[in-house]
Amino acid sequence: MKIGFFTDGYLPQKNGVATSVLEYAEGLRKKGHTVTIIAPKYPGYKDKRNNVIRLTSVNYKKSVGVRVAVYLPEKAFRDLLRLDFDVIHGHGDGPITMLGWIIAKRKNIPYILSHHTFWNRYTHYLPIGRILIRPRIVEKFTQVFANSCSAIISPSYISKKELKKYGISKPITVIHHGLDLKKYIKGDTKFLRKKLKIKEKDKILLYVGRLGKEKSVDTLLYAFEKVQKKLPHTVLVLIGEGQQKEYLQKLATKLDISENTYFLGEIDYKKIPSVFYSADVFVFASKTETLGKVVLEAMAAGLPTVTLNVAPFKELIRNKQEGLLVSATPTSFARQIVTLLSDDNLRTTIGQNAKLRAQEFSLENAVQKIEDIYTKEIELYQLRKKRKITHLFSKVKDFLEVEFK
Repeated sequence: MKIGFFTDGYLPQKNGVATSVLEYAEGLRKKGHTVTIIAPKYPGYKDKRNNVIRLTSVNYKKSVGVRVAVYLPEKAFRDLLRLDFDVIHGHGDGPITMLGWIIAKRKNIPYILSHHTFWNRYTHYLPIGRILIRPRIVEKFTQVFANSCSAIISPSYISKKELKKYGISKPITVIHHGLDLKKYIKGDTKFLRKKLKIKEKDKILLYVGRLGKEKSVDTLLYAFEKVQKKLPHTVLVLIGEGQQKEYLQKLATKLDISENTYFLGEIDYKKIPSVFYSADVFVFASKTETLGKVVLEAMAAGLPTVTLNVAPFKELIRNKQEGLLVSATPTSFARQIVTLLSDDNLRTTIGQNAKLRAQEFSLENAVQKIEDIYTKEIELYQLRKKRKITHLFSKVKDFLEVEFK
């Protein structure tokens, strides 16, 4: 198959969407398909592969590293229009995703949409000038757009349920984000200690993700303050960048935990397995995830997790077996973090269970399901085309019989 991945989130961004697009493309190529990725251009960044088309983009949110593509009659855009695709797969809801939909309609081929983000919970990133985009507007747009697609892929059952509430009638298939599990077989267990000069006696709490309002990282800082009072030989390492970084740094100072709180910024994706392997407990308080791929990554590295007792985490974790599920309060987080850090056997058991559970979410399984959807939708389109041709010939035959009797 000749597949077009149209995405508004891709490298050099370091987030779940960019990672999924990269890994799914690689997985499909290994199965013999041709995958071309169309993404925004980032000044100074060069792709290692030549099957990526970058469209000119402008800064939208510089503080979070987001760029938005613009449609210009440039060479890349003209080259794109000449490409022949069997199916187009959109990842997100931005200008490039929409461009993929337009091209699919013009070429009369299937357009598959992957729903990665609950944008109605990210409206603090969406003001246009003084105009505030409200959640209901986002939901309505998602409904209209999704219902014009051939099929929808959702990363979790809770995501599918919410999309149904929007009024989406097109078929929605749940495909949990797949992981390239080979990358998580092993890692440098001393990585963070060597990089940050953390003492051997200190336990390491880890957060990986954007430092944005929607991730509720402040809950983790308040929880860490409580943990410190019971277990002073504990540090908190935060991996990622975002709009709230300065606020969180000031909050750490205010809570008198800054000396043991490390804001490490972004890390090379190849080193992420070692980041997980070198921590003791992974903590995550986000309420806006469609799945929470970073939690799955932590599990694949055998790292016990403390996350919210909400979907979609309940799709990944059975409480007290593969991780601990808690309410969204600093006290609840702190209590369970202390429980894990105080019991080496419990921490080891839960970590081993988590690693075993993560094996069920392999990249190979996810790619196979995606390929099956492509095959089905292409066959449906070809069948419709045959029906149209048959109908047209029937009309012509009827006309000729009437005219020339």
